[in-house]
Amino acid sequence: MQKHELMLCALASMAGVGDIYTDAHECAPSVLAAQNLAVLAGLLSSSDTIITQGSLLADGEVVCEADVRVNGKVLPTIPESFDTSGRNWEVALPGGQKFSVEMFTGECADDETWVVDEPEAFYTALLQQAN
Repeated sequence: MQKHELMLCALASMAGVGDIYTDAHECAPSVLAAQNLAVLAGLLSSSDTIITQGSLLADGEVVCEADVRVNGKVLPTIPESFDTSGRNWEVALPGGQKFSVEMFTGECADDETWVVDEPEAFYTALLQQAN
């Protein structure tokens, strides 16, 4: 992925982080301007926010392949029989660099989310690859 494409994905992701709303009349121009930025960011980027692929590792062993979104979320395809509890997680990029990943568990057992836990090192490596 080129640096320009990476920046467009980041812009779209930031603009889409949350709804912008207030009923305060004096804030109406700022709300409309922020909504305009979200529309522009959406038009500039593709709908695909996947910026790289890698391998998800548990305790140093490859569990599965995974896509990584621009916001650092790791999208793995964990085998159903794999016990995810109590593991140390990493994502390994094709170049061999490994980055710590935090796993968050939701309300049900199948509701798990992985997010890169070393953003500065991770994005620095991506930007170096993009150059």
